[in-house]
Amino acid sequence: MRKLKALILFICLPMFFLMACQQNDLFPNTTITAIIIQDWDTAEAISNITNAEHISDLVEALEAANYTATADLDIPKPDYRLLFLTNGSIVREFG
Repeated sequence: MRKLKALILFICLPMFFLMACQQNDLFPNTTITAIIIQDWDTAEAISNITNAEHISDLVEALEAANYTATADLDIPKPDYRLLFLTNGSIVREFG
């Protein structure tokens, strides 16, 4: 019986950690209420997204996405900046 418990623990514990690593908590405990798309150079707002369904779909897609760091890559600056807001305050910025 002890061996069975040890085997279950040996199998389940790594699986738990792997499942936890697959989630990208970009917005933990936060409800995004608006997304502003800005021009990178001028910071002029190009579009505002306030539809809760569209925001929810985008947030779910971002949190489920696989990604790699681009900090060490020599790439040109982006054309746009995305600002994720909660009740008027910026929670996260991509760009």
